[in-house]
Amino acid sequence: MTCCTGSCAAAAHFDPLVAERDLRRHQRHGPDLSTRILLSELRRWPLEGLHLLDVGAGIGVIALELAGAGLAGVTLADASPAYLEAARRHLASRDAFCRAQFFLGDFAATAASLPDADIVTLDRVVCCYPDVEALLRVAAARSRRLVAFTYHPDRWYLHAAVALENSWYRLNQNPFRAFVHAPEHMAAVLESAGFVRAARHLTFQWALDVYRRADASVAHPSEGEVSSCHVSPARSRLRRCRGASTPRPNLSSHPTRKTLPEREQQIEGWLSGLRVDLQRRTHNAFSPRPEARSHH
Repeated sequence: MTCCTGSCAAAAHFDPLVAERDLRRHQRHGPDLSTRILLSELRRWPLEGLHLLDVGAGIGVIALELAGAGLAGVTLADASPAYLEAARRHLASRDAFCRAQFFLGDFAATAASLPDADIVTLDRVVCCYPDVEALLRVAAARSRRLVAFTYHPDRWYLHAAVALENSWYRLNQNPFRAFVHAPEHMAAVLESAGFVRAARHLTFQWALDVYRRADASVAHPSEGEVSSCHVSPARSRLRRCRGASTPRPNLSSHPTRKTLPEREQQIEGWLSGLRVDLQRRTHNAFSPRPEARSHH
């Protein structure tokens, strides 16, 4: 993930220590919560023979997890040199792709030099990018079929958490910042670029939107219907989005729904993902950056 106010802020914030920590976490626990939601939805679409562009690719988790889906190739873009180096090693260690390309820099500024792709993903990227309009506009321009991105829902408690997080960044003289953007604004950007929403999934902490190009022929198991799922923050009984893995009563015949895990596994998985993400955010916010420590 690269959430940044600029390429320099991202490079400093997502340094080699953070990249190595993320590698170890993925090896132990698998993808984080937002990434799992994104992957679950993408696997509902036919991916064979398509090209993926992963913006803010981090250590390359999305490319690695989709290695068996028959993708023709992947492009990984990130503003952090440490993340791209970790992604190269991560994919090479699993022999995931022989046609992977890596691009360093601020995607909004360098997108014109990147190849087009059938699918563009941005996992936890818009959540901290200041100019979300510019970011999504160039993402749409590079996509022939789909744009899928995760972000923080526009909720008061997430605004409060992000404000606290940014306060600590300021205290540590860290230029990195996080943001909660309005979903309506992001939707307007993609719709003006010729995309229509094909799926939305909401949890207590994260949201996923998938947009498809309106003039593209894209096969999908729920063609013509918007897939959606909502988890209310006020309810303790959680509902996972469509597209998980074991049957739920009275829903097996629905053509757009896949099976769901048992309730206990569902809650355990959600809490585990929330715990891991909070640990990551706490570490990033409270750990002094190298330049800050040098002043003491």
